[in-house]
Order: sequence, then structure tokens, then C-alpha cells
Amino acid sequence: MRTNKFSINLSRAFLLLLATLLAGLAFSAPARGEFAPLWTSRVPAGTSLGSGTAGFHVDPDGISYVTGIVGSSSVNDIQTTSFEADGSTRWSVTYDSGKSGDQARGLARGPDNLLYVVGNTPGPNDFANVLVLVYDVTNGALLKTMGEEVRRFEIDLIRRALEQTGGHQSRAARLLGMNATTLNSKIKTYNINLRP
Repeated sequence: MRTNKFSINLSRAFLLLLATLLAGLAFSAPARGEFAPLWTSRVPAGTSLGSGTAGFHVDPDGISYVTGIVGSSSVNDIQTTSFEADGSTRWSVTYDSGKSGDQARGLARGPDNLLYVVGNTPGPNDFANVLVLVYDVTNGALLKTMGEEVRRFEIDLIRRALEQTGGHQSRAARLLGMNATTLNSKIKTYNINLRP
């Protein structure tokens, strides 16, 4: 069966015209507010340029949790807030270690109605110590702060690395994945005795 070139060109022209018309309709249709938020809420964050959201979680029932850094440029604290599914505030708490550099880095909802906020807080000689805050999701009560446990764990790791390497700090630092200067500084900060 022979196809006429004229009919092929006409078919292509018709399809091109139809596609152009449809595209024009799509772009000329009035914009709708389909992406409007269901609710908006604000939590004052202070004047620090470093302030802002560090973590966000939404439960299947719509209850949400947000954590971040709040405060002035010289004093940072950790703010954690929970919102109902309609956007109203359930609870809001601020963690202040009494030092000037508390920072949230993320959060996770755990079993048994627990909310874990992870971040850091200044330790001895202003090293950033890992900080884990454990909250009750129903009322925002701070149940546990795991900064000291992390510190003890770090000291134990350093001691074990030094034992494994016969007290050789450069090798211990490589084993721990840090540079030797940092390890030396932590040994001094934590008063780790290098002799048995």
C-alpha cells in the first residue's frame, strides 16, 4: 500500500497544531492554590544567623515535631516543638546546658512514646560533645540527657585505642579516625593517663 507524502505531512501538521493548542491551554489556565499549606505556625528563633530548623518528623496521625537552634548570636539553645495535626502547638521546650553553643542537628521518633533529639554542646576546652536529648512525645518532658554517657564512651574508646597501639598516639588517632593533634588535645582535656 502506497502512502501519499501529502497525507503524511498533513497528519504531522495536524498533530503539531493540536499539541501547540493543548500546550497553550495548559499555560493559559488560571493558577489555582492547590499547594496552599494546611496550616502555618511560627516558633520564635531569636536573632542568631545560625538559628533555624535542624530536624522534622510527622507521625502517621499528623502530629509533627520540629527541632532547631534558637537564641542570639552568642548564646544558642535547642528548641523542640510538637504540633497537633491542625497546626496548634501541643508543647514547646527549650534545652539550655548553661553553655553558649548548644545545637540541634536532627531528631527521630522512637518506640515507647520517645523523641530523640541529637546535637552537640560545648565540653571541656570547647570541644563539641555529642548530645542526645530524650523527650516524652505526649508532654515534652525531658526524660534523659545523654551527653555524659557519650563523653565516657569517647574516653573509653581513646583508652582502648592507646592500649591497642602501645600508647602510640599517631597510630591510635588513625585507628579512631581523627588527627593526632585532636587526639592529643582530648587526652589532655579528659586527663587520660598514658601510663598504666
